[in-house]
Amino acid sequence: VNTTESELPEVVVAVLDTGIDTDHSWFTERLLADDDGKYIGYDLTGNTSTTAYAFEDDHGHGTHCAGIICDMTLPNVKILPIKFMQAANDGTGSATGETSDAITGMYYAIEKSADYNIVAINMSFGHKNTLFNNLFSDFQTVINEAAESEIFCVVSAGNDKANASNYSPASNTEAVTVSALNA
Repeated sequence: VNTTESELPEVVVAVLDTGIDTDHSWFTERLLADDDGKYIGYDLTGNTSTTAYAFEDDHGHGTHCAGIICDMTLPNVKILPIKFMQAANDGTGSATGETSDAITGMYYAIEKSADYNIVAINMSFGHKNTLFNNLFSDFQTVINEAAESEIFCVVSAGNDKANASNYSPASNTEAVTVSALNA
C-alpha cells in the first residue's frame, strides 16, 4: 500500500516535562490544537502564567525533548505538552517538580488517549527508588495501565551513570528505557 504523508493518521506523543515553547518555529503545526487552532496542553505546576498558555516552558528541557521528537518523526506526529516541572529558583539551572504530579500527568494522558490518539508518553526524568518510597509502586502501576491502553512509555535511564533498575520510571519492564553510553 502506498501512503503519502498527508494520508497518515494524526498520532500524539504526550511530553511530560517542563512544558513547551509554543512560539518555537519547530512546533508550527506540530502541537496538538483544537478546532479553533488553540494549543492543547496541561499544566500541573499551579503557577500563574503570564503567557497565553499555562504549559509554556520556563526552563527549556521540555522544548528540547519535544524538538527531538519532531525532528525524528513525520509531520503527522503531534505533541501534547504536560507540564509538571518548572525552572528551579536556586540558580543551578535545574528543573523541579513533584513526582505525584508526574503520575497525575500520566493518568491525564491515559484518560485523553482515545480523544487525542495518544500513542506514547515521553518522560525524560527519573528518581531513585528507595525502600521507603511508594512512588516506585505508583510508577509501576501507571506505566502498566498505559501499556494496557496501548501507550508506549519512553523514559530516561536516570541520568546518574547508575543501574536503571534502581530508578523510576526506568525500572518498569513495560517502559522503553533510553540511555547514553557517553556524551
